[in-house]
Amino acid sequence: MSEGESAAVADRVRHLLELRRPDDALRLLGPALTASSHAHTLVCLAAQAHLVRAQQHPQGTRPADLAAADDLARRGVALDPHSDWSLRLLSLAQSGLGRTGDAVNSAYAAVQAAPFAYETHLRYADALGGLGGVAAREQARAEARRAVELAPHQPEVHLLLARTAHPAGMRSNRRDRKAARESVHRALALDPGNSVALSELARLDLSGRRRLRAASGFTEALRADPGNTVARHNLGVVLGSWLRPAHYLVFGAVWLTWRLSPLPGLGQPLRMGSAAVVVVVLGVVGLRMRRVVPGSLGVFLRQLDELSRWASVWAVTLVVAVVLLVTSALLPDDPASVVLTVAMVALLAGVVSSWRVALHQRRRR
Repeated sequence: MSEGESAAVADRVRHLLELRRPDDALRLLGPALTASSHAHTLVCLAAQAHLVRAQQHPQGTRPADLAAADDLARRGVALDPHSDWSLRLLSLAQSGLGRTGDAVNSAYAAVQAAPFAYETHLRYADALGGLGGVAAREQARAEARRAVELAPHQPEVHLLLARTAHPAGMRSNRRDRKAARESVHRALALDPGNSVALSELARLDLSGRRRLRAASGFTEALRADPGNTVARHNLGVVLGSWLRPAHYLVFGAVWLTWRLSPLPGLGQPLRMGSAAVVVVVLGVVGLRMRRVVPGSLGVFLRQLDELSRWASVWAVTLVVAVVLLVTSALLPDDPASVVLTVAMVALLAGVVSSWRVALHQRRRR
């Protein structure tokens, strides 16, 4: 393949990656890499395409794609040891594979190769953030500040500075949270529709326990970019925090009804009253979601299916228990007792499932 043909393929691949179509990009790259296996640009673009596809995976990672990106990035480094692009791609793949120390080393090598390129300082700061600890966090902030100095008009440098000031899953003081918010606002001033910036601002609201504002922010980020998996996940976290108390309310109502309905004169009136309370409360929760973030319930239900099979079990058991409770209110005492027993079993399974979902979400935040 001639240099002109290789350059034309590279341009088309870059366009496809901008459109977030990594599968099409890889299909186009396949024959080109076979014909020009030593073309550094094509090798790096293939690594980048695998990284993009890994990000689009419902669970946020796809081991096969990350491993392929790691292998291709190593080929890129072998073809051009001084290419900061290859080293940055290698660092990204290593971070995705959980090899944080290797990712930091590769990112540092990229900085050495191109000390005045803001992208290298961005990658190094992000990799350092994965180490944890106060020293690594301060070093990451210093690298992020250097990136801001080199490219103050790039929104992503301000977003990284915000993440280093207030990393996800770590406690920060009020001054750091304020600094993070100011950095995000600077990014939004440069690019008002930036989905990552909108999601980051919502994350800061969530860390400050402003759940209503956070839910609206994550929804706005998803409108700007439906492929923003971080915003989709975090919206699921917020809405799950609203649904979980409703689940325990249903559990308590069914348990009390199940225990007390055998008492003389309490049977059907108690079941009808419990069913009415549960339906009203769940209706209020649903309306609250609908008013705060229109359409969010649908997003949340889709998120449940993506999180894990445990989340699907949780959603199904809650719906089944409510239906069974309402059904028991319409039945005589004996069959109603059997129906309530089944509802209790369903809710116990749902409680266990909700715990598994919460654990899964904490690991990903």
